[in-house]
Amino acid sequence: MVFLPQLIFSGLSIRTEMIPVWLRWLQHICALKLSLAIVLLMEFNSDNENCQESEQAQLNCASLLVGNNIHEHSQALYWLVLLLLIGATRFGAAYILVLLSTDH
Repeated sequence: MVFLPQLIFSGLSIRTEMIPVWLRWLQHICALKLSLAIVLLMEFNSDNENCQESEQAQLNCASLLVGNNIHEHSQALYWLVLLLLIGATRFGAAYILVLLSTDH
């Protein structure tokens, strides 16, 4: 139930530009999308030597990032949001466990 929407919004099954505009905001809270954005930026950023081999390589790298709504200068933001999501889910789970373990 949680993983399927992440597959859809990550850009693995469909390009994020094909997702309706009113639903695209959900991609910003999906850990899989953020992880994929970080990996794609590491592999296909404009500074990568593979993307500088030819003009066609530059176009392919740029279109991959643009098609998945990944901004090249936002890698630090992707890391920050991903770490905040992980921290929030861990803290939330620990809080729920504490609540359930106390006697009422």
